[in-house]
Amino acid sequence: MVDAGLREPLRVRGRARTGSRVTLRVRGEVELVDKSRVPYYWGYRVRVAESLGDALDACSSCLRVATSRRGVDVRLLANRLVEEAEFKGAVALFFGTRDRGLYEIAGEEGLEVNEVFDMVLNFVPGQGVYTVRTEEAIPVALSILNFLLE
Repeated sequence: MVDAGLREPLRVRGRARTGSRVTLRVRGEVELVDKSRVPYYWGYRVRVAESLGDALDACSSCLRVATSRRGVDVRLLANRLVEEAEFKGAVALFFGTRDRGLYEIAGEEGLEVNEVFDMVLNFVPGQGVYTVRTEEAIPVALSILNFLLE
């Protein structure tokens, strides 16, 4: 039985651990499916790293994109972004915090943003504010990436 946010729990074919998040396919009967079998964008993954350097290392095979108000307008590099993302097969987006941007965080670790990232992009050009909150910047950047890579 699965709580799918409907009036009643759904009876499904398959097994999962109680309390776990599952993906369902509804075609006559309801069945559990592996998330990897869904041919659509199904949300982003979050991993915790102890430092920016550790996060960069964990994403060494990805296209590593820094987001910053000091970055190049994403519209100017959209074609290059698409080409490199398709070549690498995965994109890792990096965001600063409310108090410190990636330039400050990298500086504290002795890293140079323009050397450790493949691209530094501004996904909110003309933002009109000093910082865009991370919880706003994530869906903005992912929406643009989704549009470009679709």
